[in-house]
Amino acid sequence: MKNNMFKKNDVICTFGDSITAGGLWTAEVFQTLAPQGVKVYNCGVAGDTAYDSLRRIYSDCLCYSPNYVTVMFGINDIGRQLYPDRSNPDVENQIQFLYQRHTENMEKVIQILQSSGAEVILFTQPPYMEGEGFTGADLKCNCTIEKCVENVKNLAKKYNLKLVDINSAMKKASQTKKVIGDDRVHPTPVGNHIIAQEFLKSMGIIDEYDSNDEFTLSKENEERLEADSFYKMLMYGEHDIVGKYCDENNITPTREEMRNIALRKKDDPIKYIADCAKLYYDNAYRLYDAKNKMIELTIKMLAHNIK
Repeated sequence: MKNNMFKKNDVICTFGDSITAGGLWTAEVFQTLAPQGVKVYNCGVAGDTAYDSLRRIYSDCLCYSPNYVTVMFGINDIGRQLYPDRSNPDVENQIQFLYQRHTENMEKVIQILQSSGAEVILFTQPPYMEGEGFTGADLKCNCTIEKCVENVKNLAKKYNLKLVDINSAMKKASQTKKVIGDDRVHPTPVGNHIIAQEFLKSMGIIDEYDSNDEFTLSKENEERLEADSFYKMLMYGEHDIVGKYCDENNITPTREEMRNIALRKKDDPIKYIADCAKLYYDNAYRLYDAKNKMIELTIKMLAHNIK
């Protein structure tokens, strides 16, 4: 491993949506950096946007007092479901509104993180896989994703931030490998490995990608990732299923009322939403226990790997 910007006792938080919350690329980064005494906390929540993230930026990211925070939002910000009706002027205006909101809130995220003393590392968004060969709807939304990519690059220049261009890396790799799953959005294990490798290369930790298509997690990292995934599903229930409903209806529910709000989604046609709703209903009172378990296993893994 090369000399790099990270040092013993540094904390890195990865702040983002489901592409971060999935955990594989963050787990690879942690396993790579743990021997140096660097902790990595996954602060992604599925379904999040830059706008939504402001609701949890302190409680789910800055609570770890990070030295560095990676930021990757965009795939949910652009309103992918709108693109089949883009010829409608009202829909086009809504798309432009969402893009502008992404621009404004990315800047707010950067400013809040910098005010905490953390160094911000921006990630471009992965591409949406248009064309044949996938089972998800082909929504032709890369035109706006490319605008978001350019916006992230401009923000990196404006605030003098480090940039990890996973959009370019994944588009290049997609010519010969399947880097995005059938839903056209979420990275495959190969894609997650590319994200991790591009980060490590951009930070000066490695010179070149390794020769393997996927990364092998250690047994203790698999255990930590399992606990992290359980916590992430509960966080999705808390912030996306329940939180957005409460915001839209201007209510402050009790924990029991929050469970019942989640229960309404138990038969959602999207399996992940249905699974998270059921899990949240059964385990809402264990949310902080789940977070504690994830942190416990993160510290345990670090202690076993530090040199």
